[in-house]
Amino acid sequence: MEVFFNISKEKSSCLVDALCSNIDARKKYQLSIFTCYLADDLAKVKDFIEEVSNNIKLTDVQLYIDARECIRIGLNHLQDFQKSYFDHYISLDIIAIDTPTLFHSKAYTLLSHDEKSGLLVMGSANFSKGGLFANRGGNYESLLMTNDIETVNQFLSLEGVQDKYIKTLDRLEEYKTANFTFKYALLQQGRFVHKWSETFNQYFVIKYKLSEKAKNEIGNDVLRSLGFAVDAETISRQFFDFSNLKKDEEADEKQFNRLLRRGIETYLGHWLPSPLLHEIGAKIQTNKIFETLSENIEQQLIEHQQRIIETFERLKAEGFIDKSDESKDPIQEVRDKLAKLEQDHDKLYRLWHKFYDFELPYDLSQKDDIEIVYKDLVNRIQSKKRKNAAAYSVLESLDTLRPNAVFEYFMSHELDTIEDEEE
Repeated sequence: MEVFFNISKEKSSCLVDALCSNIDARKKYQLSIFTCYLADDLAKVKDFIEEVSNNIKLTDVQLYIDARECIRIGLNHLQDFQKSYFDHYISLDIIAIDTPTLFHSKAYTLLSHDEKSGLLVMGSANFSKGGLFANRGGNYESLLMTNDIETVNQFLSLEGVQDKYIKTLDRLEEYKTANFTFKYALLQQGRFVHKWSETFNQYFVIKYKLSEKAKNEIGNDVLRSLGFAVDAETISRQFFDFSNLKKDEEADEKQFNRLLRRGIETYLGHWLPSPLLHEIGAKIQTNKIFETLSENIEQQLIEHQQRIIETFERLKAEGFIDKSDESKDPIQEVRDKLAKLEQDHDKLYRLWHKFYDFELPYDLSQKDDIEIVYKDLVNRIQSKKRKNAAAYSVLESLDTLRPNAVFEYFMSHELDTIEDEEE
C-alpha cells in the first residue's frame, strides 16, 4: 500500500496520516522508528512524536539509530533528549545499532499492546531533515506500508541483527577520540576541496574529428586561418567568450584562495566544515547560475551562429572533417551541452565557482585510509600557530567527543563574523 511515491515536500505529514488512519484507534500503541540518519534539530523529532500522539493512544516510542549517527549527533544531546521524556506521558528509548557497517534501514512501525493491530512503513526516507522533514531542498522519497501483523512482528524482532550490536546510549560512552567510529563521523562533518580547472569557454568548445586527409596535412593554412587548435585526432575552437559572465579570473582565484585559508590542508585536499560550503552555495543557487548562463549563450549564438555554420561548411568542403562528424549540427550540439548543464547541477556549480568539493571518499571498510586522513587533519591543526574557525571547531569536537560540535560551532557564531576574523 502506497504512503507516497517520489515526493520531496510534506513527507512527515503524509507519514503521520498513514500511520494514524490505518490502525484500530481504540487500542494503545508503541511507535518504533528505524533510521540511518537523524535530524540535527531534535525538536523535529519531538514534534513528530507529538503529532502522532495527538491522533492515537501512544504510550512509548523506540528510536533505533545507526551508532555512527549517534556519535555524530552527540551522546549527551541524545541522552538529554531521552531524559526530557522521563516525566512525560510517553516514554522514549533511544537504541544504537552498532553493526560493523551502516545500519541502513528506514522504517516506521506501530504495534498495539495486545500485538493484534499494527503496521509497518518502509522505504527510502530517513528520520532526518532531507529525508522526512524538509519542505525545501528535501530528497525525493518513497514509502510503502503493510498492516500484516506477522510482517510487523517479524521486522520488530530485528532479524539478522545480532544482540551484541543493539546498545543503549550508555554503552556507547566507551567511545573516545581513538575510536574509529568517532574519527569517521568527525571527518564527515566537512568536505574536501580542490580547484576546478575547466572553464565555460572550454566546456562549450566546438570540436570535430579529423579526416585522414586532415591528419596528413596537420599544418594546413586553412585550419590555422580558421582559428582551430589541432591535435592528433581532432580540431577544436572556442567561439564563445564567458570572461564577463561572472567576474574576472583574478577575482575567482582570490575567492578560491580565500576559501582554502578557511579550511585545513590535508594530503586529500583542503578540508572545510560543511557550514562554510553551505554558506558559499547559498549566495547563488544553480537555477540562477543557469538562468544567467542561458541568457549569455543565447546572445552569443545570435552573434556567432552564422560564422560557426559557415566554418563548419568550409571544413567539410575542404575534406578536413571525418565522415562520422559531417552530419553534425554544431549549433544544436551547443544547445545540447547547455541542456546537460541544466541537469548536472554539480558540474554547473564547479564551472561557476571554480572549485569542487567531495565527501570523504572511503567507506567503513577502508579503516587504514580513514585513519591516515584523520591523523593528517588533527596533526596539521595541532601544529598551526594561528588557528582558524575550522581548526577550533575540530578541537571543540575532540574535547567534547562529539563530532557534531563542528556543526554547532559554526551555528553558534555568525559566519560573517568568523569570515572577518580570518581576513
